[in-house]
Amino acid sequence: MIYALLLSGAVRVDGIHVAGKTGTSERTAPDGRDLRYASFIGVADLPARRIVALVGIDGSRDDLSGGKAAAPVFARLVKRIRGI
Repeated sequence: MIYALLLSGAVRVDGIHVAGKTGTSERTAPDGRDLRYASFIGVADLPARRIVALVGIDGSRDDLSGGKAAAPVFARLVKRIRGI
């Protein structure tokens, strides 16, 4: 797992160790438009790994990336699950 995202702040959750990996892919829609898919797979509550989730966001914005779109959603999920 990539632990650097915790240090960069993209997935920072105070008091909880988090690790994960972002992904961004491109595809062509049936009508010919270019679309992006942003993802983040992460684990939280390390080393026990009590929370594991994959966040995927399908959209058409050019700036859509795993780090900008999906990683913050993972952080919000972890906070909600932990009641933070």
